[in-house]
Amino acid sequence: LRATPVFEKTDYLKGQGDARYSAARVYQENHLYEQAINLYEAALPLYVKCQDEYQQAATLNNSGAIYAEIGRPDDAMDRYSRALPLFVKFNDALGQGNIYLNRGSIHRNLGDLPKALEEYEQSLKLYRSIEDTQNEANVLTNMAMVYRDLNDTDTALAKYRQAHDIFQ
Repeated sequence: LRATPVFEKTDYLKGQGDARYSAARVYQENHLYEQAINLYEAALPLYVKCQDEYQQAATLNNSGAIYAEIGRPDDAMDRYSRALPLFVKFNDALGQGNIYLNRGSIHRNLGDLPKALEEYEQSLKLYRSIEDTQNEANVLTNMAMVYRDLNDTDTALAKYRQAHDIFQ
């Protein structure tokens, strides 16, 4: 964060946000979640102030992922729910797909299997719309696990086969 004081002197809000965001990504990748969250939370109001809505969405999405990872699903869902309309505004199908996938995983972990499937279906549509086969297969695998949890073996196996065919 050495660059941050320079940005503060010039009141360059985006630069301040970017410095914090970039450092947060490094902490996140190294599983230093508390430091990452602190920096994402510091970057977010800077992006709001300079009206960089795309970076707001990215920051909310990344902090949501950390909250999900550390077992704070309510905070994760809050961040994902705030990021989604921004990704929609930018017509970012990948960002939207990621949000639905992540929310589906939270619902699955909380035992709300019908809601998990709804989220996964939304994610699947978005990934298919941009021909993102890697994420499509990932969603199909997640859906298979939900169907397995619902004791619907036939549908679970069908989803696994679809994912397997993509991975081939």
